Amino acid sequence: MSLNQHTIRIFPTTLCISFGLFYLWDFYLQGVGIRIFDVFGIMSIAVAVIVAGLFPNCSVGFVWKKVSLLYLFVGLILLLVISGICQNVDNAKAGFGCILGVIIFILYYGANLQQERVLKLVNVLIVMGAIYLGVQTIWFYLSGNVVNLQSFLGAENRGSSSQFRPTGIFLEPAGYCISTMMLLSLKMRLKRCVDFVVYLALASMVVSLSMWGFISSIVFLAIYKRSSFIFWLILAVAVGVVAQYIDFEGTLFKSKIIDRAENLAEVDDAESKKDVSSETRYGKNRDVMEKTEPIEYFFGKGISNWDLIYGFNGFSFIVTAGGYFGGLLFFLLILRLMSPRWSLETLLMILLCMTAWSIWTHMYWWAWLALLLRQYSSDKNFVSETV
Repeated sequence: MSLNQHTIRIFPTTLCISFGLFYLWDFYLQGVGIRIFDVFGIMSIAVAVIVAGLFPNCSVGFVWKKVSLLYLFVGLILLLVISGICQNVDNAKAGFGCILGVIIFILYYGANLQQERVLKLVNVLIVMGAIYLGVQTIWFYLSGNVVNLQSFLGAENRGSSSQFRPTGIFLEPAGYCISTMMLLSLKMRLKRCVDFVVYLALASMVVSLSMWGFISSIVFLAIYKRSSFIFWLILAVAVGVVAQYIDFEGTLFKSKIIDRAENLAEVDDAESKKDVSSETRYGKNRDVMEKTEPIEYFFGKGISNWDLIYGFNGFSFIVTAGGYFGGLLFFLLILRLMSPRWSLETLLMILLCMTAWSIWTHMYWWAWLALLLRQYSSDKNFVSETV
């Protein structure tokens, strides 16, 4: 058997179920930061691998190409993990998360998954997430209470600090929007069709009153609806402007999006005008910058969840970890691992999602990245499975 034809037996059904569990990444144990559904997903995959190894007739082949590139990809991440631990032993937790993530990436990148099955799963997750966000919104305006599914974990919903903003099954609107946009990009990669599910997801992101969700929705339409983008841009701006002046039972549509955008563009030291969320996500961490050596800007400081130079976003995570050189190498590997189909649009969506909160230590990110980059076999080449 050649190097490009390694076979690992695993259940595709389990991978799909685990991806649904990884989607619930905002459920975590307070204090220790363990994401309980990441644990369940990893355990499910591990059990499936063991069972499939014991019962070969209940398994499918696991075949990947570009093995040398995967070796380089794994090697780069391991190097950044070791570098981060050498900087500070507290970075071991983030490093361990990335190592698990790389393993998940390899499994999802090479597993013999049916494209139609993954697409159905993505549609279900989008619709269920949007429906729950709608129910949460309606319930708030009927009862005045915010439904918080994470309350049993001691987590506090952060969507109603000064103004109610629906968060869906997540703790804040930004979490809902980044997870939904990741699903949308995967849906378009699997089947390039802007249908009702897409519009439902985009509408729910606008309803969440997240500035990132609002802007990313416009970018999404610019990428996938280029022929009618001017119409959508005018409509989006009109909705944003009108939303500033409509008060519907407690400012349901009285969005702060435009105010937040204006504040980002202003240089003002007044605390009342600062957008804390955006400042944290995109503001430079001057304390870290003062401790960063010039060479570390080019070769990085290793993987860390906290000592990020350029704010808590996905770009800052990888640039802080590998520097400009490591970040460039990472993107070159992504380009080489990417399927030729819709490669430019896929790359643009990856870049867009990296402008949001950094979730590099979450299994959802790595599984999504693999499903987005990988190639899918035609139906006639699938090996039948018995569960």
